[in-house]
Amino acid sequence: QRDVTETGVHLFHHLSNHADSSGMFLDFYAKNVMEGSNFFVRVIADQNQFDLPLNKAFLLEGLAKENHGIRIQLVDKNGTVVDGPFNDTGVIRVDVE
Repeated sequence: QRDVTETGVHLFHHLSNHADSSGMFLDFYAKNVMEGSNFFVRVIADQNQFDLPLNKAFLLEGLAKENHGIRIQLVDKNGTVVDGPFNDTGVIRVDVE
C-alpha cells in the first residue's frame, strides 16, 4: 500500500539541521506500529548499516567533513522494507562541516 492512511504503518524521521564531525542526531517515530512488534529502523550511512529500535533518537558519530549519503528505512522482522510512502527515504545527501 503506497497511500497515506490513518491505519497504515508509517515511519517519520527528523534529521538535524546541523551536521558536524562531532555527530548528527537522527530521530524516528513510527505511527500505527503495535507495541512489541518486530519492526525496526535501518539507517544506512555511506556503507555502514545500523539497525535501531523505533521511536528513539540516534547519534550518528564519526562523520568526516564531506558529503554523506544517508538512507532511513522501516523494516520488518524479516529484514524487508515495509511498504508505505514514508518507509524508505532513498538516499539523502548531507554535508558535514
